[in-house]
Amino acid sequence: MVNKYLVISPNGYGNVGDDICAYSGKYAIEQVDPNAEVKISQPPMKLNLVEWADYIILSGGGILYDRASKNLENYMQYIDKAHELGKKSAVLGVGVQGIVTDDGKKRYVESLNKCEFVSVRTEKDRQLLEDIGFNKAVATFDIAFFTPAMLESFTPKLNWLRKRKQQKLLKDNKPRIGICMINLKMLKGDSYDGIYRQFDEGVAKFIGDYSNKFDIYLLQHAKEDGGLMREVARSGATFVPYNDINDLPNLFGIFNNLDMMMGVRLHSIALGLMSDTPTIGVGSTTAKQKRLANYALPTLDKQFYSFNDVDGLLKLLKNIGESGKINLSRLNKAEQAKIQELNQQNLTLLKKMIS
Repeated sequence: MVNKYLVISPNGYGNVGDDICAYSGKYAIEQVDPNAEVKISQPPMKLNLVEWADYIILSGGGILYDRASKNLENYMQYIDKAHELGKKSAVLGVGVQGIVTDDGKKRYVESLNKCEFVSVRTEKDRQLLEDIGFNKAVATFDIAFFTPAMLESFTPKLNWLRKRKQQKLLKDNKPRIGICMINLKMLKGDSYDGIYRQFDEGVAKFIGDYSNKFDIYLLQHAKEDGGLMREVARSGATFVPYNDINDLPNLFGIFNNLDMMMGVRLHSIALGLMSDTPTIGVGSTTAKQKRLANYALPTLDKQFYSFNDVDGLLKLLKNIGESGKINLSRLNKAEQAKIQELNQQNLTLLKKMIS
């Protein structure tokens, strides 16, 4: 008997993180059910796919929030419809990004209770669900951390993971730095003229001042960041676009040839860690980037900079630029093992669901 699975995430819209969450979810399913037939989709709901599937899996990304009521409906309707049709559903390694309305809290609790299991990517995400009255969530790890293994099956003929692999884009004469920015002007609106503008301008200045010492790559992770990053790249960096999942092998190949990565987007930080690259995380002290650092990764926590400490971050970049040396750490073996242990729980939960 072949089990049929429908994987749902906000994939296919030019966001690396959402794409790797979807395909990592597919990979996880295939690890516990090698004969599985898996289809990947996204909202709005396609009833024919729900009727086709035996299992409905919401896979990764920060999809649990109700600041936009449409987002709540986009995902909970899959669970509700699966329950109505007598099918099993689950939530796999997702993030919580703000459940703030009374109606949203009620709806999430009602819908999530219909799932076979709900796993979230950090302990803080579990606590946030507990705060609204849902106490069955399991803190595992971001499903996207299956990406290296997923890519091996996704592109089996590519040796993209080999360190220092020669690639057309990459040069060999200078240390290589990757940077992923986020469109703070669009995101922050009226508050952009403060520390957020300082960050953008500081990154552009670093590139302009030190591109003679480093090969610098601006790695796009979301469609909406492209304009900003192309503009900043004019200071002396190479802009690397991302359109869809077919660009992922090349993108991750670049990650695996970097000497340092600095990311604002959560999954740019994650890909830095997955490629064993010394990584700086940037974000607010309460956001998902910091949750990852706080959860099980003290090395990342030490190399995390809040936007409120832009001065400290820009001072670090200046020191790197002037010295030409990158004195940052990779995750240690214990941290890498912890990621594997926590992510393995996602497979255990899936296996239990279908047994």
